[in-house]
Amino acid sequence: MISNGFVPVPRSVLTDPRYKSARLKYQKVLWVIFEIVAFKRTSHSIRTKLIQIERGQFLISERKLVELCNLEVIFEEDKIDKNTVHRSIAYWKGCGFVNQEVNHGKNILTITVPEFYESGKTDSEPESEFKVNQQRTTKEQRKEQREEIRKDNDRGTSVPKKETLPSLDEKKKEVVERNQWRLTPEQQLSLQMLKDAEINTSEETLSFWARTYETDRLRAVVNFAKQKPRKNLGGFIQDFLKKNKPVPTEQTVTNRQVAELYAANFKGIILKPKHCKIGEIELSYEMNPEIFYQTIDRHTENY
Repeated sequence: MISNGFVPVPRSVLTDPRYKSARLKYQKVLWVIFEIVAFKRTSHSIRTKLIQIERGQFLISERKLVELCNLEVIFEEDKIDKNTVHRSIAYWKGCGFVNQEVNHGKNILTITVPEFYESGKTDSEPESEFKVNQQRTTKEQRKEQREEIRKDNDRGTSVPKKETLPSLDEKKKEVVERNQWRLTPEQQLSLQMLKDAEINTSEETLSFWARTYETDRLRAVVNFAKQKPRKNLGGFIQDFLKKNKPVPTEQTVTNRQVAELYAANFKGIILKPKHCKIGEIELSYEMNPEIFYQTIDRHTENY
């Protein structure tokens, strides 16, 4: 997937449960769509017919969209086929993120997310050029190399060398290193948050957490774990996440203490990590403390 430092997908989409639960390949198709749509009014020709393309639209065949989705993809199992593209477009259309029209055998896809039009580029800015974004890094590197050679020649310290392009193996290595854990954009943000926390564990473990747990859950656990000095911070967080322990808050601690007090005097109360149980009644420690106290007091009257 192209990465030029700009996240094209609106936050309202990234945080949508339907996006989070979608297949990774569906998510990538949506990213590609957001990356290559027009940012100002333009036009395309199909034979002699001129098609007007508005901002937030683009005209493309499914075959071409498949090619764009598979740029820089190394492993065969990660490649996206035509059927996957077709199903993903239908899925995102059902979510209300895109709309699809067919004109002379080609798709006109339209972004239907309001946030896309409220932020980012405006009609007065240059149109997004997909190929330019893709090649910008390579061109800048070549320009820097030529500038270094020119400076060396001026100093008389070197002889001009023929510019060499990176080999296929070097390109593959660069792509793998760029996202070796195969994380979604949101998971990459979670990984960076974990790295910034300076946890004494491997990057492989951090990436596993980023793939497995929600960002809010990770942030809450890390903040709780760092409230006290710990010899093995990574081990503490791993155990906390693996056993799905709740993060204590002032509210949950208060309710837990109340439940323990009643449990010491009434045998019918069973204490659980996230709730207490009185017969068939379960009282969550997340309840309002006043309501929790009134409820547990009412249900223990007969004990």
